[in-house]
Amino acid sequence: MELAAFTSQAQTHEPFGSNRPTTFADFSSAHHDLLSDVISRTSNDSVKLTLANLLKLIQASAGEGNDPPVNFFIGSVSFQGEAREEAAALRARVEVSLLREKWTAVPLFPDSIALVASHVSFKSTTHGIETSKENPFSMLLQDTPRQNAGAKEPVEVPRPTPPPSSYCIGVVQKSYVLVALQPGTYVVDMELLVPYATSRKTGFVLAVPKAVQGEVSFRVNEKDVLIKVDPSLFSKTSSGGGGEGEPKSFSAVTSRCPPTHSLSVQWTENMGTSEIKVPQKVEVSSTVEQKNLISVGEGMVIIRSLLSYTITSGQMSLFEIEIDNRLKVIQVEGLKHIPVKRWEVDQSDERGRRGTKKLGKQEAKPGADDAAASASGKARGNEDYGTSILKVWLDYGLEDSYDFTVTSEMSMGGTSCTVEIAPLSCLVNREVVRDKGYLAVEARTNVEVEEGGIVSGLAMVDISEIPDALFSMATNPLLLGYKFLLPQYRLSLDVKKHADVGVLIAVVDNARFTATYTEAGAMLYRLQLQVRNTQKQYVRISVPDKAFDIWSTMVADRAVKPAMDSEGRVMIPLQKASKADASKNDTSFIVEFIYYVKHQELRRRGTLELPLPFCDIPVNYLSVQLFLPEVSVLVPACGIDEHSSTAVGGCVACQPTLCVATPGGLKTQQ
Repeated sequence: MELAAFTSQAQTHEPFGSNRPTTFADFSSAHHDLLSDVISRTSNDSVKLTLANLLKLIQASAGEGNDPPVNFFIGSVSFQGEAREEAAALRARVEVSLLREKWTAVPLFPDSIALVASHVSFKSTTHGIETSKENPFSMLLQDTPRQNAGAKEPVEVPRPTPPPSSYCIGVVQKSYVLVALQPGTYVVDMELLVPYATSRKTGFVLAVPKAVQGEVSFRVNEKDVLIKVDPSLFSKTSSGGGGEGEPKSFSAVTSRCPPTHSLSVQWTENMGTSEIKVPQKVEVSSTVEQKNLISVGEGMVIIRSLLSYTITSGQMSLFEIEIDNRLKVIQVEGLKHIPVKRWEVDQSDERGRRGTKKLGKQEAKPGADDAAASASGKARGNEDYGTSILKVWLDYGLEDSYDFTVTSEMSMGGTSCTVEIAPLSCLVNREVVRDKGYLAVEARTNVEVEEGGIVSGLAMVDISEIPDALFSMATNPLLLGYKFLLPQYRLSLDVKKHADVGVLIAVVDNARFTATYTEAGAMLYRLQLQVRNTQKQYVRISVPDKAFDIWSTMVADRAVKPAMDSEGRVMIPLQKASKADASKNDTSFIVEFIYYVKHQELRRRGTLELPLPFCDIPVNYLSVQLFLPEVSVLVPACGIDEHSSTAVGGCVACQPTLCVATPGGLKTQQ
């Protein structure tokens, strides 16, 4: 191809939709080097190019490979809002720059907030935000009093509107998104309602799009309120109003924010500058529902109490529970998002001493002490124990509801005895007007639990009527269930600990014994055991032949190192089933033991004894295989036949005897 001709064509050709002529200046440096190298090796005015090089030059002239690294970016995001009774009201403005013509979904805000209204406008591709020099904060609420009345307004940019079908606001994957096609800058105005983070209604946290510039303007309709915006690089606060002829009292803040994915706005009363306010006293009233799980073990009772407070009026940050002194509080655990600040058991509180009157007394034989009463099977009276006050604090007061769990333990005084359960009472002060709940009993270990002779203030219910929360707390089946309307009940339980019985900790489901006899008189034995094991450490195998060589020992396809005990038995270590394996149907594994024994050479006639090894684990099924050289007659002599085997005492103890006759060509496998 002539170079001049190519140049002329390149200047008039419009490759791949280009709107201007193409010259060599459009090519990348790599293609300039390619073209320069071809020209330098040409002596006339023509040049030859391969088809591949020609296509590279055309692609370079089309500008392929110069796409932007991202399809969009957020130029700025600004918020103007105020605190309202039900939620925080925000006006958000987001400037989104779309860099190329492609359908794109730009995530804006999570769908956990309410969208009241939205508007999308389109402007030129000029990026940046123009603000006045006198007031750097140009985006404020329209009804917010301005600090600089003479500040200039932002310069408006003409906004040609693209076709209505090229953009919209929607919800995609739990987010409000802007779906747009045409390149340019889109200005999205949204009115949002953001829920408060806590019941105190003093702040919110919002996931926001990460933008180049960020600005927040927020106001609270109260005077002398500290407002904190996080993150914030610079904040300007103001407060005023409330006087005659002035607008409503307010506190406002305007902040510049760095690029971030999360915005937090919190506010609180400024006690240093505001006048001392005497809060109106509101009488606190609440109700409690108890869910008590009584886990009886060997010598110890563990009580887990789920206390659910419902606050009907006022605020509560301190919860007081009356507990029996026999109970030792182990743990107090609150909610994950509102944890317990601290707790303590106050034994000096005089209110706790009235507990002996509530619990009542039990008749006992004159002169019988606690030990004698326990030994005779009678529940010990609790009139000598008294009660204490468990105090639980939170960081701040709550107005709706709160749940926390109290875990305590109580000694039984023995493994087989009658124990009286110590109750918990939330009726310590006037803040709690009703305290009712449920009791459920479970056996934590292998003990027998029955209802004792003392039951008062309780109504027995069916297990199906027990709340689901007690089933989730229990680890074993529930045995007894009760409900009560006042925490002044009495319940005694008869606990019996029976003698433990040994159980089978390992078993061999299938045992396969294979023996291979050679003409040289060597015998190779292979013993395979399919074992299920829970606690046994070793399987001990007794080999009848004292002179033997161990070739290999495998457990679950892994080589292990055997040992020898004082009686000459081979010890092979076993693997134990884990807790995760308990749910599986098949937890067995294979133990393989191969050993070699030297015998006499095979004669023309004779008797071959095949002694089997002895293992200390019971065997359910045994199979025997014998491989011999070519023989003519094979006659079972005694001890075992070809269809049966015998397990003596649950162990392999078969002693088969086989008669062998040689010259012939019969190949036998038995």
